[in-house]
Formats: sequence, structure tokens, C-alpha cells
Amino acid sequence: MSDRNSLDTLENELKRAVERQLHSLAGNRVVLAVSGGNDSLVLMHLCGRWREHWQTEFTVATLDHGIRGQEGERDLDHVIQLADEWGLTCVARSVDAKGMAARAKKNVEEMARKLRYEFLVDIAKEINAAAIFAAHHKNDQVETVLAQLIRGSGIHGLSGMREKRTIHERPLIHLIRPFLPFTRQQLLAYAAHYGIKPRPDETNQDLRYTRNRLRHHTIPHMKEFNPQIETAIFRTAAIAAETADYLLSQAADFIGQHGISKKHSLQIPRQPFLAQHRAMQREILRLAHRRLQEHPSPYHPTLSIALERIQTGKGEKLQPLSRNVQLRLGYESFFVERLDFRHEVLWDDHALLPEHCQLALVFPGWQRIPHSHWAIEFTHSSRVGGGQIVLPHHLELTLRTRQKGDHFAPHGMQGKRKSLKRWLIDRKVPRSLRYKLPLIAHEDEILAVYWEKQWWVSEPHQPTIGNAKNTYRIAWHPLK
Repeated sequence: MSDRNSLDTLENELKRAVERQLHSLAGNRVVLAVSGGNDSLVLMHLCGRWREHWQTEFTVATLDHGIRGQEGERDLDHVIQLADEWGLTCVARSVDAKGMAARAKKNVEEMARKLRYEFLVDIAKEINAAAIFAAHHKNDQVETVLAQLIRGSGIHGLSGMREKRTIHERPLIHLIRPFLPFTRQQLLAYAAHYGIKPRPDETNQDLRYTRNRLRHHTIPHMKEFNPQIETAIFRTAAIAAETADYLLSQAADFIGQHGISKKHSLQIPRQPFLAQHRAMQREILRLAHRRLQEHPSPYHPTLSIALERIQTGKGEKLQPLSRNVQLRLGYESFFVERLDFRHEVLWDDHALLPEHCQLALVFPGWQRIPHSHWAIEFTHSSRVGGGQIVLPHHLELTLRTRQKGDHFAPHGMQGKRKSLKRWLIDRKVPRSLRYKLPLIAHEDEILAVYWEKQWWVSEPHQPTIGNAKNTYRIAWHPLK
């Protein structure tokens, strides 16, 4: 086959790879992530050539991270010029990745990646694009998998980059890599045929960066053992991706069946969780974390410690999973929760009091509880039933929270008192709520405790037919 036929075949294969992804999209607007390097310029050129045939609006998005000084600015100008020549709209922006990384105390590469994807998503939202196309290829995938292997990553890391993944939920935006099955050499051949000249990037030779050391030293050395090492690693990534997808789907089914989701937390019952295979337990924890915060993901050793805590932990314990997410052990459940919320969010429909609350009660009557979003109301009740309590008129009552040394004479103990602390433990009240539960007290006597949306009334104050005139119904009113 002639070189010309080979190039025609390659272009058709690249074209079909892009078409296949375009046909899967709901809209006809796409952002092209272009850096000025060979691969992204090939993507831009191909999309410029076929945009009218595909009836797709491509917008080039290029970002100067401010790392390479004037060279970075020239890269930006080069992309803008080529986009204009090839009939494509271009949006360009400059940022100071080094300065922002220093202020945030982050790695410059990590900050640059974060800024790049934020920029791309912003542009996609502005133009109502269905997807962002990036020009990562087969060799990039191999380097990514090796970098993850060096870090000690699990199966998700060994899956490498996905050809298509969701990068933003609302609105729905996909990140798509149509060139992932193609090699760097194939894209260089396309560029040479059309005279595409990328600007040189000296940082690609800088061996301080892990990816460059892998590219220039590690992979060539590995080829001495297996000349097809890149194909083998690429195949391994594909197998790992299939396995990871299966585990993820099973974890999602488990959470859908057993989990209780809140805005900032996820509650999972311990026994059904422990009945799962260890690999599935790990995947459930990963998915629970991801639903609260996608990055950074918890490290494998961190997940192992968390699993041991769930298996053996007694009472309540806290275990960090990542920077902003923690595991909190309860009695029959555990919680994966963000650190920037109060535990009360889990009980946002349960009346709780500010700690050290002391409110003199008026009955019958309606009272707003200071520093809370609740009001309490006492009304006479002529019928004996739930949510009722006997309150002789001469008593001076207080609505308050727990104090050290409190005792309670719960119904069924023939008037015998027990430590309120022990009663709360026996009722499996989370430790974080024990000093927030509403109590009705007369001096040191606890008349009732409100827990799990019901009043637990002490034996002497249980309503009966004979004391109906002193029986009151208690109601909570949420305030806006």
C-alpha cells in the first residue's frame, strides 16, 4: 500500500472515530481542548476540515498556564492564528498556575490540570456544548497507566483514561477522547502530511516530570523485554476498565437499595455492607466518597483502614477518607460525610435543641425555641394516646438539653431510675446528638425525652384515664 493510501486510510479511521462520538451526543456544539502541541492541532485540523459535513459547531479553547512565560504566550497566539485559518472560533485565556499553586499549597501540575478543566467546562457551559474533545492518544494512555501503577493505584487507576466520561452533571457535559485508540506516530504522520507544525515545548524534555521520565526512559527500556509493551499495557487498561465498570454498577445497586442519601452525607447499614465481598466493600466506600466529592479520591491504604474500622469498631469513631470527607461509625450504620456540615443535617426533620438550652415552659401554649427553627406547643387532650404527658399545673417545667448526672425513670421499670446517659446508649442515640435532644424537666427530674420523633415519658407522668384533666398533647412546629 502506498504512503498516500495509508494516509487516506488513517484519515478515514480518525474521521470515523470522531463521527462515532458525535453521533452519541444530544447537541451539535463541541469544545476542542487545544494546547498547541501536535496531537491537539491534528484534532483541530480534522474537525475544521469536516465541520460542515458533520454539521457541528466546534469552538477551540486554549489556555496559557503562565508556566512558560513568553513561550506560552506564543503558543496561545499560534493556536488563535491556526483556528482562524481553519475557520474555527477560538477562545483563549491566560492564568497564573504557579502563583495559584503556591497560594493553595498545591503541586503546580495538579493546579494546572484543575485550572485547565475548569476553563474547558466554563466554555462548554457558555456555549451550551454537549462535550469537550481532547486529543489524548494510546501512548498517553500507556504513560497514565504506568504512572498510576507507580503510585500503587487500584483497578480504577489501572483503567487509565476513559474514552468518554461525564465531566459535569448539570448541565450534562462529557469529556471525550476520540483519538485514544491511535498512536502518537499515527498523529505525527497525519500532521506531516498536512504540513501541521506544532510549536516546540521544552517542558516535554524536562525529566523532573514523571510522565517525561516514563516516555523517554522507562518505556524504551521496557521494550527490551517486550517490543509490544505499549499494546500490552493498553490491553490491560481495557480489561481493568471493564472490571471496574462492573464493580461500580454493583456498588451503585447496593447503595440504591440500602443507602440513605442526604445532601452532604450517605448512611449505610453495617450488616448488609459486611455481607459483601471485600472488593465490593471497597468499591461501595469509593462510590459513596465520589458522590460527595470526586477529587481527591481516597488512597488504598486509607480505604483499608476504614474497612477495618467498620469491621471491628465499637461505638462511634471518626476516620478521614480524604481532605473534606470522613467516615463516622454509628451503632448499626456508618456515615460517609463531608466535613463542612453539621451532623444535624442527617436529622434535619427531627427536633433538636441548641446545646445548653434552658427554656421555661408555658402550658397550655405555643412557644418559639430561641436559636432554633422549632416551636413547641402544649394543648389539653381528653384522650389518652401517643405524644401525651401528664403535667400537674403546679409544676415549673423547663425544656432543656442533657446535663451530667441526669437520671430517667422510663416506662416499664416500675418507677426505677437509670442514668440518662445509659438510656441514650441503650437507645443507640448517636453521640453527636446526645446533648441536643429535647428534655422536659422539673428541677432535677426528667419527665420526658424526645427521640426518633416520639416522646419517651417517665413512669410517673404516663397518661391514664384517671388523670385526663392534666394530660397534654405535645406538638412540634418547624419554622421557616
